Amino acid sequence: MIKQPLTYCLAATALLLAACSNNDDDFYATPGGLYAGTLSASSLQDSTYAIIDESGFGRMIDSTSGDYYRLSLSNKDLSLSGTYQEYPASGDAAVSGDFSGRLTDQGMKGSFIVSGSTVSSLSALFDNNYFYRSNLNLLVGNWSYSASGDSFSVSLGINSDGSFTGSDSSGCDYAGAFSVFDSDFNAYHVSYTLTCGITHSSYSGVAAYYYADSQYPAGIELMADDSNGNYLAVQVLSAPATAAAAQVAAPASAKGSPARPAPAVLRHTAAG
Repeated sequence: MIKQPLTYCLAATALLLAACSNNDDDFYATPGGLYAGTLSASSLQDSTYAIIDESGFGRMIDSTSGDYYRLSLSNKDLSLSGTYQEYPASGDAAVSGDFSGRLTDQGMKGSFIVSGSTVSSLSALFDNNYFYRSNLNLLVGNWSYSASGDSFSVSLGINSDGSFTGSDSSGCDYAGAFSVFDSDFNAYHVSYTLTCGITHSSYSGVAAYYYADSQYPAGIELMADDSNGNYLAVQVLSAPATAAAAQVAAPASAKGSPARPAPAVLRHTAAG
């Protein structure tokens, strides 16, 4: 995404926007951002959501198919390139390939390429919620996902240092930590050990915080994997009675952004 050093300008109200610079020399571009868009292959168009930090380390979920992507991107000016691994929701073998695209003032566009052939095309809009500053104190409290008709649920308790423990309905336990990569941006790193019986797996990934809005309480969008095809993509919501973050108001409007992703879970794990 094309950015301005005073990044809050792009997330501010119209009044503040008028004060932002219009000098092209004041702008720069990185892959970093929250992105919502479409992934097109043949005549199909799937909805996608991605979290990518300023270094290009990211994760993406195809919320239509449930397929999961590990991303490693870099840019030279507006040209975007990198590699990816796709973990099919079916549990089929992972697919590795290249990504080639371009950053725009609205987000990014590009192609996923395997053995020289384009297999799908991405068109994604930038979500200005990325410009909210990250702070581990926002994550403190109890967070959970559960939904009518969904047999899977997960609960996490997060401490002020970012460490957390939790459990899910499959009988698995979580122990790990969130960390701040760059406090200017709303992208967190996350790592944890998933223990299911006598099996221990190390997961890593990214997360983003969403302030409470008129539709949902505060939420954490989390995407992590074990690098072997097992992954979890979920939005956990704050428990209003215990999570201080549920009472925090957003510092500024993020008008013009794509809609916040709905709380949902997409996962594949050999543990169930």
